[in-house]
Amino acid sequence: MKLTNIELFRNKTTVTSVLQNLLEDKPESTACILIYPDKPDETYSVRQLLKRATDFAGSFESVSSDSKQLVCICLYHGLDLIAAFIGSFLAGHIPTMIAPPSPRMEREKYVLSFERMIECLRPACVVTGRDVITNLDELELGGVFTGKVIYNHEVPKRAKESDLKKFATEANPEDIVLLQHSSGTTGLQKGVALSHRAVLNQVFTYAVALSLRADDVIVSWLPLYHDMGLIACFLLPLLCGVPFVQMSPFDWVLRPVMLLEAIDRYKGTLSFLPNFAYEFLRSSVRASQMESLSLSSLRGLINCSEPVSNRTHTHFLEKFQSAGIRPDQLWACYAMAENVFAVTQSPVGIRATVDRIKRESFTNNHLSLPSEPDQKETNIFEFVSCGRPIKGTEIRIMGNDDRIYPERTIGEICIRGNSLFDGYYSRDDLTQSAFTSNGWYKTGDLGYIADGNLFITGRKKSLIIVQGRNFYSADIEAIVSEIKGVIAGRVVALGMWDERLGTESITILAETDNITPQLRGKIELEIRQRVAQELDCTVGEMHFVPPRWLIKSTSGKISHSDNKRKFLKEIVNRKSRKNA
Repeated sequence: MKLTNIELFRNKTTVTSVLQNLLEDKPESTACILIYPDKPDETYSVRQLLKRATDFAGSFESVSSDSKQLVCICLYHGLDLIAAFIGSFLAGHIPTMIAPPSPRMEREKYVLSFERMIECLRPACVVTGRDVITNLDELELGGVFTGKVIYNHEVPKRAKESDLKKFATEANPEDIVLLQHSSGTTGLQKGVALSHRAVLNQVFTYAVALSLRADDVIVSWLPLYHDMGLIACFLLPLLCGVPFVQMSPFDWVLRPVMLLEAIDRYKGTLSFLPNFAYEFLRSSVRASQMESLSLSSLRGLINCSEPVSNRTHTHFLEKFQSAGIRPDQLWACYAMAENVFAVTQSPVGIRATVDRIKRESFTNNHLSLPSEPDQKETNIFEFVSCGRPIKGTEIRIMGNDDRIYPERTIGEICIRGNSLFDGYYSRDDLTQSAFTSNGWYKTGDLGYIADGNLFITGRKKSLIIVQGRNFYSADIEAIVSEIKGVIAGRVVALGMWDERLGTESITILAETDNITPQLRGKIELEIRQRVAQELDCTVGEMHFVPPRWLIKSTSGKISHSDNKRKFLKEIVNRKSRKNA
């Protein structure tokens, strides 16, 4: 089937000009469908969406006499969330999404992150709503921001058809069109500045990599304040004339089957998920909820943004094959905000390739040598291919000295290309340190290339080196999460320096719920045995913590740095004071 809407922006140089063409060519086509748990779904055409965006563009006239001011959008799920974002760059300003307060988020942490964000970004305007402000007032944030505040309920619906062209500001392709934030903790210290050129290069090349079709429907629960939700599930389909179906991430967490029901109801063909979401769906969706579900309309579920687990894919397939999930729907992608979104994509229409490598060579020598066919499971690692680079993007594996490594040697993943960001917003120091001397961006991720395919092994910061042998936190956490009594996905493995041994040792923090001391002992023994058996390493300290003790980022990932600080403050220091 012909790629959809590609001809509308192949020769266009700005996001706003693409939207203008889309409005002229397909004004009544469906742009988006918004899903709510307590009211009917809402469907909006391209014209309706851009008309509401133009309402917001008009409200920004009073923000500043100068164009290119930063506009922070802090709203909950709804039409105004996406309309305010579009309206910002229609008016010539730079929009950025920030996470609204969540009942699952630690209040003190949100206060600190909000203040840090305002201090770093210094926006000219914040767009928010009454429901957000209520939460902000409760968090005593009323005096933090002194710029202009626009409340979405006060933006009148008065745009006329003639106004839609008025605000289609024709910018320079190299101008910054939006700011997104690299994934991590809520602090959002690193704003990623993206030009019109970079965004359009990404959208065009990634649409080709996905073989995006006129009949595609993208369904998502992902928050728009992270690149996976913002780019893959909002801007990509919008600019390509493909409908997107969205629900609130807060609603999805409370009722995960919403995503699957939406795929069934709207015949969704593509959905993007981080690895943890597959596990969450598998453990949360009940068999009775699956009885009437059909997921056969899916072309692909794209696993991206973190190391992809073949074990996760296999378990997910086993759970949902009765609902129509097939192996050929399980794809993988390597993505990051600094490259707008996608860096690589596995081939569409087939299950992502799995590389089985020798555990010993990986652990001791940082080499990914293929395993023998008859090698025991305990002596191998499995890594899922994220595919090859999308057109216009290059990848190299490098060492600390910027030396390029050969295939199957594990090192830092470095990229360059025509979708790469222009730098961290107002952080020249971070921008300079993020690149090699010859212009390669250092991602901070570790991986290797085999037969042209990229395999992610982990983050540099989550690498634990025990007596010269390399272990990844994610591998340890995956093993511990499968043990009965431990809350799945609520585990963190840390490397803690041991002066006595002169090396790092492995410390595990695991959430448990209402277990007896006897059961705790049994769980600890099983953890030590399983980690020793599967990874051939010894666990040092182990601490069981109550539910929701561990800190996760707004994208649902375990934050190793935050949990290490919390562990030192609340457990190690408290223990030291007690023994003093």
